[in-house]
Amino acid sequence: MKIREKGGDSFLRMTMEDVLARLPNEEELSLYPDEVSVGGRSYRCVYRFDPGKEDDGVTLKVPENLLNDIPATAVDWMVPGLLLDRVLSLLRGLPKEYRKRLQPLAQTAEYAVKNLDASAGLLIPALAGLLREKLKVDIPSSVWSDDKEPDHLRLRFSVVDKDGSEKAAGRDLTYLQKNEYTEKNSRAFDLACRQWEKSKLKEWNFGDLPEIIDLTEKGSFMGCAYPALKPGTDGVDLRLYKTREEATNSHKEGVAALYCIHFKRELKDLKKALILPEPLRTWADGFNGIRDMEKQLLEKVKIDLFAVNIRTEGRFHFHAKTVKNKILSYGQEMITEVEPLLKAYHETAKAVSRLEIMNRANTAGREFLNQIRQEMDRLLPPDFLFRYDSEGMKNVPRYLKALNIRADRGIFNMEKDRIREKEILPFVTRLNELYENLPPFSTDEKKQAMKEFSMMIEEYRVSIFAQELKTAFPVSARRLKEKLAIIDHMF
Repeated sequence: MKIREKGGDSFLRMTMEDVLARLPNEEELSLYPDEVSVGGRSYRCVYRFDPGKEDDGVTLKVPENLLNDIPATAVDWMVPGLLLDRVLSLLRGLPKEYRKRLQPLAQTAEYAVKNLDASAGLLIPALAGLLREKLKVDIPSSVWSDDKEPDHLRLRFSVVDKDGSEKAAGRDLTYLQKNEYTEKNSRAFDLACRQWEKSKLKEWNFGDLPEIIDLTEKGSFMGCAYPALKPGTDGVDLRLYKTREEATNSHKEGVAALYCIHFKRELKDLKKALILPEPLRTWADGFNGIRDMEKQLLEKVKIDLFAVNIRTEGRFHFHAKTVKNKILSYGQEMITEVEPLLKAYHETAKAVSRLEIMNRANTAGREFLNQIRQEMDRLLPPDFLFRYDSEGMKNVPRYLKALNIRADRGIFNMEKDRIREKEILPFVTRLNELYENLPPFSTDEKKQAMKEFSMMIEEYRVSIFAQELKTAFPVSARRLKEKLAIIDHMF
């Protein structure tokens, strides 16, 4: 009856003004863009409010041929409107002892969003750095977690083909990229391969090499490819790669292979010059073989002098002129550098062999000396030339000498040796855990700190088992714990 009286049901319907408390202003709308730009490419954003559903939140439409072009460091900053809630969620996920120091969390989150720098990379390391520098709240990397972050705050990626059909979707960009939903044999990529790729190259006669090329099909942009050189069966090959990382890894090896052809005569002379004299010959024979050592020295010279990221013919020839007169002398430098290491290994091995003969009937003694041999091989593995830099190699003879002293003393008092080993073990265990759990986005700063921590452990071994040798720098359990605390706060 009421509807008849009103002449319709329009009075029952809500208007936009009834639903909205207020209309968003232009500044607020800009926080939720229709498109985002990354690396000069634009991607469409789709917004959906559907709690609990797979596509709830913001979805970025990504053409399959561009999936690998999106860097993980850009994801956290693409939709600014999500940032405040994300930061607040991360702060709420911290242990109570840190939350208390950041109260009120909402105010802290607002301050952080205003002061965060999008160029700092991933959100969590950037946020942790801001809190440490500006608010003097130092939070270890191990306690940060986005596991409890609501899905709608995490960007969703929809991988679509050229017709717009979804081929895959998810909120983990790295996972999507690793599983390569892109067309591996797209016509555009195949066409580019036919145009670019060459085999059996013996000299740089193919022009300058760009780091990236655009793929097109019938005038349409289809993605990117990355040219690089690679060692071939008969010369050097020019190949296209799907990812920048693959191309970079291959290219240095390819350039080195091309220089090996360019310097064929010089390398022949180098090979003769690298024949080890006595007593190095005897020491190398007892280490991993004479031929293997000479081969390793030759490869070391090639990699150090030739494996460079050069992409122009001019730079290739300029670098060739620069290193030509260094090839033979660098080989001799390498022989001089490995001499004290092989000598120390030989002397330690000789001492251990003597102790093994003396303790043939001593089962515990044989086990202890076997442990010493394992430590020797850890300190000086067959590929040590490629594991240590020049500075690192200088310390190894002292570490081997300390192992020699440890063997001499430990064989007569293995219980005391075990007690000393227990002082070191917790630090070794933590170092192994750090390497095992090192995330792919870890900073170079953290990797360097871990390398320094590893060296501190070796020096600590010297201080415990062979105090008379002295350490390269002051070291103690306290200093190791302090270094570990610093590493734990790094990302």
